[in-house]
Amino acid sequence: MQRRSFLKTVGAAGLAAGVRPAWGMPNAANPQNADTGSSDTKTASEQSPEKILLKDYRPKSLHKVPITETSKAKFPIIDMHSHAYAETPEEELIDRAIEKRVRLRGHPKTRLEAKSLFDHLLRQGFAFELVNEKVRAVLKSDFDE
Repeated sequence: MQRRSFLKTVGAAGLAAGVRPAWGMPNAANPQNADTGSSDTKTASEQSPEKILLKDYRPKSLHKVPITETSKAKFPIIDMHSHAYAETPEEELIDRAIEKRVRLRGHPKTRLEAKSLFDHLLRQGFAFELVNEKVRAVLKSDFDE
């Protein structure tokens, strides 16, 4: 028997017997709660998905894995990082940044390249006045050479 004809036969037999599909019945997922009181007394877990609030959503995990409680770390943690830039003056930092940029891209020859250097230094977090002064100095030294 082919699948389609089988489904037609089963569907017709079900209708003849008066069986309703589960999706057509109210509270089909919870048959024991189908005939209980009014809908006002339902808890958050029994509400429809359209009406449940995110704060009331408590899903049950499908995965059953053992929980391991750790009271303390196996090895001690030692924080060894430092912030050397905190002790370095901003002038020195911007000079290093300009040297690196010039080494990678060369001296700015056009106004667009100078603006690109200017924008790069501003994105690095240097003060506007300092960036302006240093980029002008780079452009002057380029003309002097």
